[in-house]
Amino acid sequence: MFFSEELYLLWSSLELFMAVTHFLVLAGLQNTKLGFLRRQKYYFLLDAITHLINLVLYVRAETSILKFVGLILWSIMLIGHIYYFLNLHLHPPLTQQQRLKHQGPIPNDSHKISRIFHWSCVEFQANRFHFGQCGKEISETVCDIIAHSTGFYLAFQHLQSLPYRLLTFLLMFGLLYRQMLNLPYFLHDPKMMPSILRKFHHLLSSHSSTIDSN
Repeated sequence: MFFSEELYLLWSSLELFMAVTHFLVLAGLQNTKLGFLRRQKYYFLLDAITHLINLVLYVRAETSILKFVGLILWSIMLIGHIYYFLNLHLHPPLTQQQRLKHQGPIPNDSHKISRIFHWSCVEFQANRFHFGQCGKEISETVCDIIAHSTGFYLAFQHLQSLPYRLLTFLLMFGLLYRQMLNLPYFLHDPKMMPSILRKFHHLLSSHSSTIDSN
C-alpha cells in the first residue's frame, strides 16, 4: 500500500469531489460566469496534479483493464489541464485597478482563452450538447469525469473499514457544499442543461408554481 489507509480516505474523497463537480458542470446544474472562471487557474493546476499523483500511485500497480484505461486518461488529462492552467495564466482578465485606469471601452480578450471555458459558463449561447459543434468540449469533460472516477474507485478499494468508506462520502459532500453548492458564483441555468433534463426541470418548476399558487 503506497499510502496509509487514512490518506487513501482523503484521496478518494478528493477524487470523488472532482468527478462530481465536473459532472454538475457537464449537466448544466452548477455553472459560473466566465469572469469568475477565468480567475480559477489554480483549480486547473490542482486538477492536473491529481492526475499526476494517480499516475505515480498506479503506474506500478497490478495490471488490469481499469488501470490501463486510467493511465491513458490520466496522461491525457494531465497534459490538457496544464494547457488550461497556462492558457488562463497567460490571458488573465483585467483587475479592478486596471479597469479603473483604462481609458475608453474595456477590451474583450475572452477569445484568447480555450473554448471549453466558454462552453462551461452561463454566457454560452449555442447548444452545449450539439456534438457537431461542441463534441470536443463534451468529450474532454466526460474523459475527465471517467479519469477522476477511476482514481476514486482504485483509492476506495484500499479502504477496508466501513466507517472509513462512509466517511469518504461525508467528506466529499462537505467539500462539495463548501466549494460549490454554498457559493453564490455557481448558477442554476436551465439553458445549460441537456434537453431531457431541461424538460424535467420545467415540469418540476411548473409543479412547484402550481403548489405555491394553491
